Formats: sequence, structure tokens, C-alpha cells
Amino acid sequence: MWSAGCLLFELLTGDYLFYNPDYLQFHFRVTRTSEALFTPDKLDKINNNVYLIDFMKYMLVRDSRLRPSIENVLKRFEHVHALLVSTTGGGGGLGSGLTNYRMNMISNNPDGRYTGSLSGGNVGGGTTFENMLLEIA
Repeated sequence: MWSAGCLLFELLTGDYLFYNPDYLQFHFRVTRTSEALFTPDKLDKINNNVYLIDFMKYMLVRDSRLRPSIENVLKRFEHVHALLVSTTGGGGGLGSGLTNYRMNMISNNPDGRYTGSLSGGNVGGGTTFENMLLEIA
């Protein structure tokens, strides 16, 4: 789940969540519970969207024994997706504050697939987010 949370941040922003060229500092940032998961600059990259922050924090649990199962993440994703869609008036996007991201739109198609534009391409070739998470797990 940790990798899926990092990947989601990268897909939304085009930036690594935990990058640091100094390996020791990188290791401390990822492993120390006293270190914040999201620095202010990273929060700005997702426009402090509370739904996305909460969802990613749900996946980004440092202790692997306490991380949620894939089934629980998928259930949570359905809830978060519904919240994000409802904040845009049913338009299917991730919210007006996220239009600056490389991901321009995620829409729920009649066949249940989520597609989006990532610099001109589709998210995972049009696969569902659920399938992407299952491939990672």
C-alpha cells in the first residue's frame, strides 16, 4: 500500500513524495515517525485537498503490519472518488483546485473504467485504479 500511496502522489503531481538526493536524509524522512508525511510544499502541490491527503495518509502507514488491506483501500477509494466528484458538481473531475496537475480529468465511464489524461496519455492505458492497486499488491 505504501507504494500505491507514493505512486498516486506522483501521478497527481509529477513529483516524488519522498525524494532527497542524500540517502540518509531520505531514509530518515521515510522511516522516522517524527517526520511529516507531507511537507508544506507537497501539500501545496495537491492544493491541500483534504480528501486526497486523508486517502494517501490512509495508505502511507510507516509500519507495514498496520497498513490497510487492498480491499479496504479500494472501499476507501470509492468513497473518496464520490466525494471528489460531488465537490465538482458531478462533473467527474478531481475538483477545481486540481486542474493545475498533470492529471486533467478522471471520469467514471459506463463500463466502470477510470481514464485520465497524463501528459497526453491514459492512466494505465485506461485500466481501473482498482486494477492498478491489485497489480502493485
